[in-house]
Amino acid sequence: AISADEWGLGPPWEVAGNFSVAHGIYAAAFLGVVTRIAPEVKLLATNYFEPVNEGAVYVGPYGAALTTVGEVMALYADHAGGARLNATQHEDFDVLATLHDGGKTLITVASLNAEDWRSRTLTLTLDPPPPTGTAAAVVTLEATGFDERSTFARVVSSAVVGEKGALALTVPPFSVVSASMK
Repeated sequence: AISADEWGLGPPWEVAGNFSVAHGIYAAAFLGVVTRIAPEVKLLATNYFEPVNEGAVYVGPYGAALTTVGEVMALYADHAGGARLNATQHEDFDVLATLHDGGKTLITVASLNAEDWRSRTLTLTLDPPPPTGTAAAVVTLEATGFDERSTFARVVSSAVVGEKGALALTVPPFSVVSASMK
């Protein structure tokens, strides 16, 4: 088995001391890919070396907060323990889908296009399809920009499964969207 012990994000002190949206999107793409290919390449673990004050959690003298990487890791952690579903990959998006006990389906989409600053609607067809009208709780980590000081704004919304299991998600540029339905 293989253990990937370095993610290759680079130290925060070389990017104005801050992990930005670029780092969060890198983490999303990395986690999506390694989750899909892990069984095929016998990848046992993807350890994140030094998450505290070096990428995932910032701890200061009076508090602590997740960085953009930490926020992304929290969304992808919800996939743990689920069975991977086949999800069609779309140009400029990384799509990860899992099915969990009790019938919960979780889909996470990362927008990977670093050139096009516009929201796009991505329609995913789920198989097996949930009943038409099924509600999906949606969490979006929406990019505030794409420079070294950019962060994610957390936006909570909902979506509804359409005919034949189709779920339309609005994906802002350089952002990560997670939809959960039961």
